[in-house]
Amino acid sequence: MFNLQTALNVLCHIVYKKGRVLFVSTHPQFEQLVQRTARDSGEFFVTSRWRGGTFTNSYMMIGTNRLPDLVIFLNLPSLGRNQLAIKEAAQCNIPCIGIIDTDCNPNLIMYPVPGNDDSLPAQELYCRIFKEAILKAKRKNESKLKRGQREQGEELEQESEKKIQFKSDDNEDNRDFS
Repeated sequence: MFNLQTALNVLCHIVYKKGRVLFVSTHPQFEQLVQRTARDSGEFFVTSRWRGGTFTNSYMMIGTNRLPDLVIFLNLPSLGRNQLAIKEAAQCNIPCIGIIDTDCNPNLIMYPVPGNDDSLPAQELYCRIFKEAILKAKRKNESKLKRGQREQGEELEQESEKKIQFKSDDNEDNRDFS
């Protein structure tokens, strides 16, 4: 449980700071689930075959130098589909969260989460937890921004409410002009 909490804390912190998250699962059984989770949380996904150089040669592969700030690997077979993606993320110093089953090598995963990565109910649970964490962090960031804008607006309002007072030659009353 500690590993999952740590991974969720890292995920929330990165999203709160407006970081990009990439969900990766090339297992055909989970393709729609992963795509829906990424879309619902406003993040990115790869559910087809990983193309070599996606991270290490990102400008040529995807036309941008901006890489994700965190990668979530939802299915890590010991031999095969996501090994290249894990290696590229490690080469580019992109932190990774990975669901690690007994048949996985956790060496290159920065935040391994022990769990079943082969069953649909387990994947649904992980996707729901990650999506809720992302959305919570985004809401918290938005409320911080709104609070900051509100405070800035209040400061401007206070400045504009300062009244200019002067004494009239004709009348001894103070008059304000707003």
